[in-house]
Amino acid sequence: MLPTAYEVCEELVRTPFFVLSRGNRRSDLQPVLLKYPGATPFGAADELLLEREYALLHSLNCAGVPKPIEFIRRRGQCCIVFEDQDQRPLTSQAPNLLALSLTQFFDLTIPLCTIVGELHHHEVIHRQIQPRHIFQHPETGEVTLFGFDFATTGNFESFGASAIPLVADLLPYTSPELTGRMNRNADYRTDFYSLGMTFYELLTGRLPVSSGDPLEIVHWQLACTPVPPHEIDRRLPIILSELVMKLLSKNAPQRYQSARLDRRTANRVISACATRYSEPFSSSAEALRP
Repeated sequence: MLPTAYEVCEELVRTPFFVLSRGNRRSDLQPVLLKYPGATPFGAADELLLEREYALLHSLNCAGVPKPIEFIRRRGQCCIVFEDQDQRPLTSQAPNLLALSLTQFFDLTIPLCTIVGELHHHEVIHRQIQPRHIFQHPETGEVTLFGFDFATTGNFESFGASAIPLVADLLPYTSPELTGRMNRNADYRTDFYSLGMTFYELLTGRLPVSSGDPLEIVHWQLACTPVPPHEIDRRLPIILSELVMKLLSKNAPQRYQSARLDRRTANRVISACATRYSEPFSSSAEALRP
């Protein structure tokens, strides 16, 4: 149940646990974004995750990270209220993604890497980077990263470290070490794997693994290697394909070690390939549904 002071106008993102909707405040019609549990009634775990997310985001001062207005928790009501910057998730812009050029791709991903780098500078690990959590303004191109449900920080006593549930809808973007099936701890480099999976989907229009069985997805993450993007779309530069495959390395030490490095690499790809590979490359709206 939503707070009576607000009303929902449009659902933007739905995950297995939460809904993010566009709405307004009834008193003055101020546009807002509302994040609330998807289940009714919701449980104590949902409330705790939202409370932790609010506390984390309220403490951060990073460009590209949403700033909450308030956290509402009353009997039967639980919601984070954000400012509405008129951005939309990538999953709702699929028709536009069909015509991305190489330059347009990096216009999106370079700011995203910058945001991730700033989060890591503040010792915050997102852990669930994926297209539906990436918002972009349709005119200015400004990028904002949402979806901090399971984010962790160096200050574990304050914010905890909630485990990623073994849910098929979440697992494709989860790094192998974050599945709990590897004998190693997950650090900030888990976000680079999620970036790689997001880039893979944006470039090819599909994920390299598709299954409704969580255990099957986990097995794939641990044992299988994705088909390189340039083998799916021959127009993709090999150097770009190699960038994505490095991000998707099973072992964290084999990935890039900082988002800054990934940004520099991206700029080198543009310089080397933009003039030769400037035509749009294919993508699939079906793979980017909410």
